[in-house]
Amino acid sequence: MKRKLLSVITALALCLGLCPTYALAAEGNVASVTVDGTTTYYSTLEGAYEAAVAASSATVTLLDNVTVERQVVAKQGDVTLDLNGKTITGQFALRTGSPSLTVRGSGTITSSGTPITVESGKLTVEGGTIETTSDLSFFGATTIYVASPGTAAFHGGHIISPIGEKFIALAIGDG
Repeated sequence: MKRKLLSVITALALCLGLCPTYALAAEGNVASVTVDGTTTYYSTLEGAYEAAVAASSATVTLLDNVTVERQVVAKQGDVTLDLNGKTITGQFALRTGSPSLTVRGSGTITSSGTPITVESGKLTVEGGTIETTSDLSFFGATTIYVASPGTAAFHGGHIISPIGEKFIALAIGDG
């Protein structure tokens, strides 16, 4: 009886010892990419987004608030960005080819420039908040800029731009 009890306690201790390993695997990562049911963790949003675009169809889920140091550019792929209640400070651009970006979940994309530029492909906003915080961008204070042949569809979410005559929440250009 004592041996059986000792075996059970040892087995439980081994199982519990494995639990923190999963938590440590995600520590330091700001995003995950899920492709065909397989999830990979990344320490930078840029790295996660590049992997998602290369996969042609993927979901990027934010795990932490993140600041993007350079504009994240997509030239191909079908990417869903799940904000997951987190904040991205930086800029996204869809350029050449036919990239697709779907923004969903609660959370925020904020930038002192233009948070999202669509020069080609399609932007779909299903949730979240996309916000410009100042008028320092190339296009003035534009929150989302869409140029032909790019397209944008809005099924939810919020677009926020400062109040004033120089500020534009959504700008549609002719290319």
